[in-house]
Amino acid sequence: MLIVPSIDLEGGRSRLVFWPGAATGIGAPTDQPARIARMLVDQGAELIHLVDFDGARAGAPANLAAVGAVAGLVATPLQIAGGLESTEAIQLVFAAGATRAVVGMQMIDNPPL
Repeated sequence: MLIVPSIDLEGGRSRLVFWPGAATGIGAPTDQPARIARMLVDQGAELIHLVDFDGARAGAPANLAAVGAVAGLVATPLQIAGGLESTEAIQLVFAAGATRAVVGMQMIDNPPL
C-alpha cells in the first residue's frame, strides 16, 4: 500500500499551513512547499503529489518555481496536477523537476501528443 501526501499550491505557497508538532507546541508553522515536502519525506513519504491550483484555474502551470524548489530539496518522486492541458505544460513541469504528470480527461479525449 502506498499513501501519497498532497501539497496544494497557490501563489507559490501551500494553501494550508503545516505545523509539525502543533499538538505539543514543538516546531514552527510553515506554508513553504519545499519545507513541507522535506518534513513529509523525513516521515517516510515515497512520493509527493503537488496540486497547482493557480494552474488549474489558468489552464497552464503557474507554480513552477515552487515545484522546482521542492525538487531541489527532496529526491523523492513528484507527481504534479493542475493546469496540464498541453504538451508544453507537461514539458514545463518535467523541466521543473516533476517525475509524474496527472492530466485530465481533456488530454485523453483530445491528445496533443
